[in-house]
Amino acid sequence: MLIGGAPSTGSSVLVQTLNRHSRISAGPETFLFIHPLLYTAFNEYKKYLIKGSPFGGLKSIGWFRLNGALLLHPFYEWKSDALQQIMEQSASLPDFAERYFKPALKRENTDFWVEKSPSNVLAFAEYLKCFSEGKVLLTVRNPYDNVASLIARGYDPFYATASVLLNNSFGMRNHTDARFHLVRYENLIENPQDVLKSLCHFAGVAYEPKMLEPEKTNTQAEMEGWTRSERGAIKPSPKGRFESLPELQKSQIKVLVARMYIREKYAHQYGLNKRTLSDICAAQEYPFLPNDGMGRKSWLWQKGKDWLHRSLKLYPTGFFNYPVALRNE
Repeated sequence: MLIGGAPSTGSSVLVQTLNRHSRISAGPETFLFIHPLLYTAFNEYKKYLIKGSPFGGLKSIGWFRLNGALLLHPFYEWKSDALQQIMEQSASLPDFAERYFKPALKRENTDFWVEKSPSNVLAFAEYLKCFSEGKVLLTVRNPYDNVASLIARGYDPFYATASVLLNNSFGMRNHTDARFHLVRYENLIENPQDVLKSLCHFAGVAYEPKMLEPEKTNTQAEMEGWTRSERGAIKPSPKGRFESLPELQKSQIKVLVARMYIREKYAHQYGLNKRTLSDICAAQEYPFLPNDGMGRKSWLWQKGKDWLHRSLKLYPTGFFNYPVALRNE
């Protein structure tokens, strides 16, 4: 099963919770499943998994910039030479995935794997076609709180807003599929038991109360800007991230959320029919706040830097296929 969504939507907490289940291994992010080309032309592109190409290969088609995948984490027990060997032996992505996750499943004495990388949403559609028994889970959060949380983690407002927009737009492409499941961050922290029971039913495993038992060690927040540990107890927040911000920051976020949209060329290329955060709010039943009028010049510098970086690194989201724009540019 794949978990994906915009960063800071509770997916890290969720994956740690699932990893306590007796039948599930949910390890660190690999970004193995984010590249559509691996599903359709695995033998041609698998060579770029370990060593990315500066000119093409497997550069992310989404907002988060990544070249290749991250497959050598100790949790999965692979060294470079052995990984190269099973890669050469594998004829398809499902074949490779079965070999890749086998050591972790054996060590943990579990039945199946869950992989969480936010950018998994980029290839939910391809995954469901390629993995006949695969399932996908989208984590979502009030977009205003989501953007505010990413800003607290050090992202600039333009980057944070685009990340929320694009990841949700990709993730919602498959929302009518029977093998698609959506988890709201707000429901997870308010009613974790109900959310996990529903998720376990979706995954085809029995609910286990121990999933909600926090770990006794490492209960400090692992990342700057987080207000709680992903390994600690799941607790509700007294106030949303957005509402706790100064009025000026709230106004800036409202303007960006209201004015940003996905360019038509990019949306057509990847079949994205929800091109604004207004569309996302409507589809996910979150309130959309009116734009209260900030100047557009504040964001042109951030947008320009981002476009230039993608273009110089030859990402498919640079040059003439930049994913987002602002109204009235």
